[in-house]
Amino acid sequence: MNIRTVSFLVLSLGLASAAAYLNWSYLSEARESPVTSSAPTAYVAVALRDISISEVLNPLLVETKPWPADMVPNGAFDSMEPLVGRVPNRHFAAGEPILESGLFAEGASGGLSPLIQSGLRAMSVKVDQVIGIAGFVAVGTRVDVLATIKRGVGSEAFSQVVVQDIRVLAVDQTLDPHENDPSDRISVVTLEVTPNQAQKLAFVSIQGSIQLALRNPRDSDLVETTSVNTRYLKGAKPAESSERKTVQVMRGVEVFSKSLPTNESEAPADQRSTRAWRNTGERNAIARNDFAAESGDE
Repeated sequence: MNIRTVSFLVLSLGLASAAAYLNWSYLSEARESPVTSSAPTAYVAVALRDISISEVLNPLLVETKPWPADMVPNGAFDSMEPLVGRVPNRHFAAGEPILESGLFAEGASGGLSPLIQSGLRAMSVKVDQVIGIAGFVAVGTRVDVLATIKRGVGSEAFSQVVVQDIRVLAVDQTLDPHENDPSDRISVVTLEVTPNQAQKLAFVSIQGSIQLALRNPRDSDLVETTSVNTRYLKGAKPAESSERKTVQVMRGVEVFSKSLPTNESEAPADQRSTRAWRNTGERNAIARNDFAAESGDE
């Protein structure tokens, strides 16, 4: 090996060693020196942990953290004092900035009441694993309510859709959709209804049994339905089961026809609990009583 080759190798090793040393020195200084940023910062109030809907805010739920000044969200708070006592209208994840748009108006109380839309009411119904569709009825889902009623001995039971496309406000005491767990056994579901719908639910809850039917969240169509009874299931058309029959009534020398209902639901309100309208003999007896009453009035 000649001197020129040896000199070239020595020079190469020297340059490589110098480059490695300089690189090591630079990295060491960068690791030891503190990182400073010239970007301005601001303080933003964030959730200290997950915060549920309608959970009243307090200093244990909120903290302030440095935030890039040019990235502060609209409606953010720079301290926790204005947030104490406020009520969120949505779920906040840990570390998420608390925004004004995510809060109810000042003075709103916690719990269920601020979640109810103006003009509507919250009404709870008792459910079980079957009525509650095996736990799949959750906060925010929409349901139809069906009722099955049997008015008394001798009357025929029937089922009817009572209300449609109703929002579930709460399941038991859970108001936050993020806390739904289908494995939990539920006993009470709270629905958001109009005052008229609340009356219907109160009536059918006492007079019969109810069943919830879960809806697709994108399906808001209201479907026209008819009541269902045994005759309907056997193939009778709704029009056939609602036909009215007549009897001949004599008043002196006059003869005229009187229409009688064919099921109890069409009977006068004061007679529904006692009339079953089951056979021709009963209809004729009622017609004679009506005729005697009308003759007495004359």
